[in-house]
Amino acid sequence: MRTVTIGEAMTLCRLSLRLTPTEIAAKCGVSAGMWRAYEREETAPRLDKAVMIADTLGVSLHELVGSRLGEPRGAKSRYNARHITKTPEECLTAGDWMRWSRESRGITATRLGDISGVTKDSILRIEHGCCGPNITTVRCLADALGITIDEYIGRRTNI
Repeated sequence: MRTVTIGEAMTLCRLSLRLTPTEIAAKCGVSAGMWRAYEREETAPRLDKAVMIADTLGVSLHELVGSRLGEPRGAKSRYNARHITKTPEECLTAGDWMRWSRESRGITATRLGDISGVTKDSILRIEHGCCGPNITTVRCLADALGITIDEYIGRRTNI
């Protein structure tokens, strides 16, 4: 069984809503050209845009992007509280949640980089809010931790 790509999922959701690319793009706050580029997978939306798109389409990020969930790939699964810098209640940003998700599993940024294929420096820049990751990078990191994208960024969804 083949996994649906993000571009295919965006197209299918748009068609199920009976909207043109121009109409859905306007609802999501992106240009029609950018929407078409997302559907053709010429580029991937940044995390903030992916959240807006998922909300507009009425799906979770996990449903929009897909994932290869299962056991964390090579990651320690024991909880190690002494390495955690914040509690879940203190996580205010997606970066805070990303760091908490990693640290609560006892995984260093270097190890997560080895597992996910994303560089340690990129992981730390994302966690500290220095750059906005695209959704495919976030998917790689969430997959490496064995959780959904929504869980990884602390997004609660009722969808």
